[in-house]
Amino acid sequence: MDNWVQTTIEVGDRPENPPHRIALCITELNVGGAERFLVELATRLSRSLFEPAVYCLGRRPHGPSETLIARLAAANVPVRFFDACGVCDGFRVLRQLRNEFRRQRPALVQTFLWHANVLGTLAARALANPANHQSRVPIVTGLRVAEPVRRWRRPIERWAGRWADRHVAVSEGVARFARERIGLAAEKIVVIPNGVDVERFPAPAIDPQSLGVRPGRRFLLFVGRLDKQDQKGASQLIEYAPMLLNKLEEHDLVLVGDGPAAEALRRRTAQLGLQDRVHWLGWRGDLPGILAAADLLIAPSRWEGMSNIVLEAMASGKPVVARAAEGISELLADQPEQKFAIHDWLGFIDRIVVVASDVALQLRLGKLNRAKAEISFRLDQTIARYERLYADLIEGSQRQFSSKMRETKNNRK
Repeated sequence: MDNWVQTTIEVGDRPENPPHRIALCITELNVGGAERFLVELATRLSRSLFEPAVYCLGRRPHGPSETLIARLAAANVPVRFFDACGVCDGFRVLRQLRNEFRRQRPALVQTFLWHANVLGTLAARALANPANHQSRVPIVTGLRVAEPVRRWRRPIERWAGRWADRHVAVSEGVARFARERIGLAAEKIVVIPNGVDVERFPAPAIDPQSLGVRPGRRFLLFVGRLDKQDQKGASQLIEYAPMLLNKLEEHDLVLVGDGPAAEALRRRTAQLGLQDRVHWLGWRGDLPGILAAADLLIAPSRWEGMSNIVLEAMASGKPVVARAAEGISELLADQPEQKFAIHDWLGFIDRIVVVASDVALQLRLGKLNRAKAEISFRLDQTIARYERLYADLIEGSQRQFSSKMRETKNNRK
């Protein structure tokens, strides 16, 4: 049990009417949208109703991602790491995860990200919880993105998904992708959009000079993981950066994020002669302050689920210029001037220039975005919808258990 960050409550220590134990299973806990949401969910679930524990298939992260673990620890949420680092660890992790579920007796299992969706479902599919009067434990998977690459994953996810009770998609676009591309059962898919803690935004603006921006200049902001699939569109953005920055002589471009493609992107920036106007910051823990100082957020994602950074920009009262990937289209549904078709890069660049050049337009769009975040995408609303889903599934499982017990009793007469 050395990999437990916190000691878990043993079964014998339970109070008379305990909250329902919830197992939250995720592939890794590096900084990312799914990982950050899991932490929000684990720390905000009603403790009178639910007692969460986190199961991470990968290794314990170091550096910026440790902030997620610290938040879980501060909220008294136990975390178990299984140290998986490749396909060869799959069977070992599956066995250990199944044993942990049996020992902890969760009333419901919620998984996030592809590996955890598959292994978590397989580990929990035959799980029962007599202590909660359940003949089987409900399983909920998390569908966070509509990924067009790595198609080999789809039949595996479809096969494992047979044992899940619900699949939570973060947007209608992801739900449609799950039905049409993965082949998950439509009746099992529910949509619960991401939410943003609007109370954290807007934050006090950071000094742009601390980011490398020269005095008197303004900046455009990009935030995202720099992966080799270029999901967030950073590579394409750098290729169009000379055109963009030539049209915006008073603006620089600031990029927040890290990943396997980071070094290659920095080299390409230097090759294009943009090192004085393009600033690579890596991962930052002061993103709300950076958002507050930016003129606007650029979101050139090639595919998405429901972008957390777009939500945070909206909550900050900032305009967004985004490509119409899944989820983003829904966030900006009534704001066509803030989004463009996936393949329309010239239109995308022109719109960035229009918004960046017009302070009055920035204020108008930012005000509309803030209002929409407050009304439709509050984090407390999102957490409440998860709580209702969990309560309904656990109650349904308990009713099924009671029915089977009555049937067994009648058969014995």
